[in-house]
Amino acid sequence: MIARWRAAWFAPFPAQPVGLARIGIGLAAMLKGVDMAVELPAIADPAVLKVPYGSWLPTLSPGLAWGLVIAWLVAAIAFTLGAASRWAGSLLTVTVGVVLFADQQTYSNHLYLLWLLVGLLTWADAGAWASLDRGRPRDAVVAAGPVRLLQLELTMVYGLGAVAKLNPSFLSGDVLRSVGPPAWLAPAFGCHWSGVSAVAGLVIALELFLAVGLWGKRSRWVAMACGLGLHLTILWTMGPSLQLLVFGWECVSLYALFAVSGGRVHLPQLRRASS
Repeated sequence: MIARWRAAWFAPFPAQPVGLARIGIGLAAMLKGVDMAVELPAIADPAVLKVPYGSWLPTLSPGLAWGLVIAWLVAAIAFTLGAASRWAGSLLTVTVGVVLFADQQTYSNHLYLLWLLVGLLTWADAGAWASLDRGRPRDAVVAAGPVRLLQLELTMVYGLGAVAKLNPSFLSGDVLRSVGPPAWLAPAFGCHWSGVSAVAGLVIALELFLAVGLWGKRSRWVAMACGLGLHLTILWTMGPSLQLLVFGWECVSLYALFAVSGGRVHLPQLRRASS
């Protein structure tokens, strides 16, 4: 049994989609890093009340805040380019983790997700393809185990997100009604947006479909299209938001990991790049 699990963990997985996911997550980290250059020093201001997770943690000072921002941006750029990708990914993982737990005011779900994804991509040797370290080797592979964890992470984001919405507040449409309706959508539901409960049910069904459909050979392309549409619709209806943009970018960046079957990458542009 152990030998079987070991073989499955170290089974070869094409490095191309992992490299694409690294670039996508790296860009998300760069975007969030620019935001933290504003947010983190503001929280570190001596006049702002600090809310540490424990008294044993160091207080977030202006000097520490700027040090974290610089380390974050440098590591994120290097990670995206694949320059010393393992070192850059490790530094970025540590830096995002410190920011995440430096103060309760710095926590957000999409930042926590970014921390996990950068760490898993570093573990997965995401610099094995499309990087300054190793270029674009035709037959590069990585261990399948960490990649499967990345796929499971995205599955849990969608699946648990759908389960969390199974409550009277969301199903009744109150949550969606509180953020809308947008002007372009209001005529479809009437001035009181009476059909919002149906939209709430559709959102839950779609997230459940994404959690399962991304794994299917025949359904994955439909799932990817639906997922992209879902994140674009969220941005459209809930208004431009950096947090929503980063969250959507994180999720969509992992779609390439599901475009692999039987050890082959099923993306035309990847086949051309490796030919």
